[in-house]
Amino acid sequence: MQILRSFAVISTLLVFVMAGCSVGTESGESGAGEDVGTLSQASKHKKKHKKKKKKKKKKKNDDDDGSSDDGSSDDGSCDDGSDDDGSSDDGSSDDGGCDDGGCVDNTDCLVDGEVCDGGQCVPQAASVSGLVFMDMNGDGIRAASDTGLAGVGVNLYVDATGPANVPDGLPDNPGNPAMVTASDMSGQYGFAVNAYGTYVVGFQDLALQGLGYTLANSGSDDTVDSDVNQGTGFTTTNYNLQAGSSFANVSCGYLMGGGI
Repeated sequence: MQILRSFAVISTLLVFVMAGCSVGTESGESGAGEDVGTLSQASKHKKKHKKKKKKKKKKKNDDDDGSSDDGSSDDGSCDDGSDDDGSSDDGSSDDGGCDDGGCVDNTDCLVDGEVCDGGQCVPQAASVSGLVFMDMNGDGIRAASDTGLAGVGVNLYVDATGPANVPDGLPDNPGNPAMVTASDMSGQYGFAVNAYGTYVVGFQDLALQGLGYTLANSGSDDTVDSDVNQGTGFTTTNYNLQAGSSFANVSCGYLMGGGI
């Protein structure tokens, strides 16, 4: 009888032990599942964080307007390395222009005689212009009835030296003009000169067409006379062309039946 009681007690203990093991196993399985879920969630969060980091890095390299932070602006202007206030440490000017000759207006050109043209500082051209006309009465003065001559060759020559190295009103090299042009339909011509210096103007010899040069420097009005030496075909004076200087009414009259 005592043996039977002992067996019953042992059986009861075994039941409790078995029940405890079952609960522990379920608890362990549940914990493992939670650990796997936690790891999976952490992995997803890590990937998401990496993506955000990539996007942030890309955004840092791009401006809000889509332009690149490689120093150049969308319009190609020279503002690389510029600070927020427009200043720059690489030689570019505060207004976004470049100090390599770039400009916005004439105030950006620091060299005397230079002007802003097409975004670059260039020497301000000097000019010589006038009229080629037919002097119908041969008095050397252009009357209202005298018409312009089209297609007459006009050359600009350097007159840098002469006696005592002084310009003498004659080309240094008559066979090598500095610039050439021709009169337009109304007889007008003009030169824009960036190479400053002293020049004379020469007009085409039209002797073969039965025309000669009319009288020079007639009358008191220099705006309507002829300025060409009858014997040479060059202007009777030279012109000192410097930045912005302008000589208008440097004209040449022809008359019928003349010739040199």
